[in-house]
Amino acid sequence: QGLVGGSTGLVLMVQKLPSASVRGVTDGIDQALGQLKPALPGVRIDSSLFRPAGYTAEATHNLAVAAVIAAALALLALGALFLSARAVFVSFVSVAVSMIAAAWVLEALGYTLNPLVVLGLLVALVVLVDDATAATHDVVERLRARTRAGSGERIQDVIFDACAPLRSTLGYATLLILLAIVPVFVSKGVTATFVHPMLLAFALAVIASLVVALTLTPALTMLLYDRGRPSRERPGFASLPAVAYRRVVGVALCTPRPVLIATC
Repeated sequence: QGLVGGSTGLVLMVQKLPSASVRGVTDGIDQALGQLKPALPGVRIDSSLFRPAGYTAEATHNLAVAAVIAAALALLALGALFLSARAVFVSFVSVAVSMIAAAWVLEALGYTLNPLVVLGLLVALVVLVDDATAATHDVVERLRARTRAGSGERIQDVIFDACAPLRSTLGYATLLILLAIVPVFVSKGVTATFVHPMLLAFALAVIASLVVALTLTPALTMLLYDRGRPSRERPGFASLPAVAYRRVVGVALCTPRPVLIATC
C-alpha cells in the first residue's frame, strides 16, 4: 500500500529482466491495464508515477541529435583529410555500413539497443573510422600516383595492389583487438553479465569493419573513380601539415634520447 494523490492507494511496481526492452515492457503493461479496466469499476489507474520509457525516449532523441552532429563533424574532418568528395563518401559509407551490420547482427541475436550496446558501438567507432580512412587513403594515394605518372594501368589493378598490404595489417590488428577483450568476455559474475553485451557489440563492429574495409571500400572506390574524373593532386596548402610532420619526425629520429626523456 501507499499514498497516491494524498489518499490511500496501491502502488504496483513491475521489474524487468536486463535483456528486456524498456519500451516493450511499458507498452505491454499499458495494454494489460487497459484490458483490466472494465473489471475494476471505481478504480482509478495512474501509470504516470514512474515511467522509465519516458526517460528512454528522451535519451534516444538526445542520442539521435548527438549522432547527427557527430556525423556532420566527421564529414568535415574527412573532407579536411582527403579534400575529395568521392573519398569522403567512400569512408563515410564504410563506417555507416559497419555500424549497421553490427547492429543488425545484434538484433538477430536477440539484443536490444540498450545503453551498454550503444557504448560498445561507440567505443568500436574509433576502430571503424581508422579502418575506413586507412583503406580509403591508401587507395586514393595510389590512384593519385597513377595520375602523376600518366600510367595506363587499369584502375582495378591499382586498387587491388593498394588493398593487398591492408589484408595482413588489418587482419592482425583486428585479431589483437579481439584477443584483448577475450578475458573479460569469458569472465563470470554479475558485473561480467552486464558487460558482455557491450563487448559483443564492440567485437561485431570491429569484425564488420574488417570485412567492409577489404570488400566494400575497394568496390566503392573502383565504381566512383573508374567512371568519374581522374584523381586530382592535393592543393599546395594541403601538403603543409605532412611536410611539417615529416620534419618533426626527422628531428625526433636524429635525437632519440632527448625525445624519449621529454616524453617520459
